[in-house]
Amino acid sequence: KYPRHRMLISLNKRKVREGRSSEFAFRHDWNSLIDVRSEENRTAPVTQRTKLLFPHADTLQEYLHDFATEQSDHIRYGVQVRRVRRADPRRDHDEGGVGAAAKDGGFVVVLARGGGGAEAAAPPQRLLEERCGEVVVATGLWRPRGVRVRVDGAKYVEGYEEVPSSG
Repeated sequence: KYPRHRMLISLNKRKVREGRSSEFAFRHDWNSLIDVRSEENRTAPVTQRTKLLFPHADTLQEYLHDFATEQSDHIRYGVQVRRVRRADPRRDHDEGGVGAAAKDGGFVVVLARGGGGAEAAAPPQRLLEERCGEVVVATGLWRPRGVRVRVDGAKYVEGYEEVPSSG
């Protein structure tokens, strides 16, 4: 559905100046996620999937799907984040001792699984705690909520969601 014209507006920067490292090029790839795995174990980036300067949205979608599949052990779906806090090594520990996230600073993320839906008779939510070194916030697509804009002529403004896919 988005972007409406199905072409990304971020450059597919396939080449960098001579003398720059592959790591430099990787860090300047606007359409791929930073993957901390070794280069040979990384998901093939968008720059290797298409030669288009402005890639088609489907290329990015395929890349994200492949990346999520490879990282599935580290991604949680169907949960609500209830709280994020810095890990405290004195309080936050794994069953086998102080956890790596707590020792290195890291975070404790409190998650709720189940129940949070719109169903009237939703089962109770179960809270889980995950310890991690980094937290990525992916809040999803913004949806307009009928905000009243206090600008003369605001009633004549079209939102992006109202623009036809033909542009």
